[in-house]
Amino acid sequence: MSAHHCSLYEPHGTTGAGGRSGPIPMPELDAIPPHWRAVLAEATGEAILGPRGSRMLILAAGPLIPAARALAALREERQWGATDALPADEPRIWRDWDGVLAISSGPGEPELLHALRHLPPRVTRHGVTASPETTLGPLVDQLTMLPEPTLGSLVAQESALLLSARAALGETLDHLPRSAEAVLTADTPESVPGISHIAIIGSGWTAPLAGSSAHALGLAPGIRAESHATRDIRYGALDHAGHGSLLWFMGRVPDDVVERARSTGAVVTLGARDPLVEMVAMHRMARELASAA
Repeated sequence: MSAHHCSLYEPHGTTGAGGRSGPIPMPELDAIPPHWRAVLAEATGEAILGPRGSRMLILAAGPLIPAARALAALREERQWGATDALPADEPRIWRDWDGVLAISSGPGEPELLHALRHLPPRVTRHGVTASPETTLGPLVDQLTMLPEPTLGSLVAQESALLLSARAALGETLDHLPRSAEAVLTADTPESVPGISHIAIIGSGWTAPLAGSSAHALGLAPGIRAESHATRDIRYGALDHAGHGSLLWFMGRVPDDVVERARSTGAVVTLGARDPLVEMVAMHRMARELASAA
């Protein structure tokens, strides 16, 4: 029986990537690299980031909450402005926001629409979605349409949002679609034989991605998966790691944390690829584990 625990950034009310009860089908993973190319060609990230120096609230529902939190952390790390991300059903509308960014995965989540209707009139509203059936339009001052995925994976949508924002922040990302293709077509499997416990560890804007990836991995039969912020694993998490564990790090990893992780006897993977490519690799692993069960 599989188990899933996510100590941080738990996607609220989800049953798996894309709202499914299991890992993403391989065709949807294969559709991510061309989708990333379309996103980079659109160059919509400046609108998503909002004015530099503005205080922004980012709202999302369900499985897009980790993407909202990652975007908020990324915006602050790059000194774009104070940013918070909250579930759409807990918008804290009394705070002094300059603008609100509403991230939607479909026609319009009820809690997201409700929050937009009840924001103070002075707050600038901006919506972002990949759904042509969106109902956000009348409720926002500006609507940004991301390219619609060929196949409707929410992993494609959340990665597209972050890809677009990072490009607007000046990162060179044209190589990432090729890197994702290499991960998906490699003969070497991502999964590790004999593993029953997986911990995904992220830092900064990658910490929420660690949470959503752990959720997908934890849906594979016989796998217990969890996620942590990098330094957090010193407070009990490593006590449960050992032979049969995989500790997969995303983002920056201090040397002392790596040494402590290796001392447990667990398999330790230091993600050398871009965090979004690492996320694709994790979803490939979830697919492999589910297929092998």
